[in-house]
Amino acid sequence: MKTLKINTVAKLVKMTPDAIRFYEKQKIINPKRSEENNYREFTLDEIRTLNDCRNLKNIGFSLEEIGQLMKEGTPERMAQAYQKKEKELLAQIESLNIALKRLHLNMSAKERYLALAGSYSVMPSSEDLCYWYGLGNDLNEEVTTHPIYERIMNLQNLFKCTVRFLSKAPDELEQPDKSYDFGLSIPLAAGKQYGFHQEKPAELLPSRSCVSTVVSVEGILAYRHVEPILAWMQVHNFHPAGEIIGKVLNVEYDRGTERRIYEVWIPLA
Repeated sequence: MKTLKINTVAKLVKMTPDAIRFYEKQKIINPKRSEENNYREFTLDEIRTLNDCRNLKNIGFSLEEIGQLMKEGTPERMAQAYQKKEKELLAQIESLNIALKRLHLNMSAKERYLALAGSYSVMPSSEDLCYWYGLGNDLNEEVTTHPIYERIMNLQNLFKCTVRFLSKAPDELEQPDKSYDFGLSIPLAAGKQYGFHQEKPAELLPSRSCVSTVVSVEGILAYRHVEPILAWMQVHNFHPAGEIIGKVLNVEYDRGTERRIYEVWIPLA
């Protein structure tokens, strides 16, 4: 029977030579050594076994997991391993779907800005859960030290970076530089779906009738960016009430300059 060298086998089974040596070390395969030069000599039996290993790797098992299954596996253990891997893959699919939705949001932000810039609509805002990690110039430790914060970071693609500040001009505030809060917000329905609840440290941002638009700004949304909206509201006899909310739709970078596209919501009295 014709024998094959390790580099040829590696190409046939789409593995690295190191992976093949690992399976040999684990005694999953046992190629003979040539008496002439001590090279490994693989037969079709080894190739079939390596293809079995490759199939397991293709469905997400690691080299170590494959080695253990091939050496110690039983039908029962294999079934348990498959069930466990199924859960892992479904979780990965869910994570990728969330990331894909966020990618689409980022991709559509510029188009949405171009369509809505300079136009204002009166509509209800969404009902959101918000976790304010920064209050004024201070870190909000109630949020950042809470166990839920790690879950927020792990599922950050579900959230929008959010800023809020009063609908008052800076010269009307005693400490204008401390009037800004920063957080991460998620629609209440999505929050419930992923196990985020209304109790603290979450703050529920209720649905309210608002004037809404989309703006593009360098850096962070500030009062000067919403002055045109407030002027339009005054002309149309709309009166702002409470805090202005800005949600980041995307961040663009141009040679070190940040430009953020925000969804802006100004509640009405």
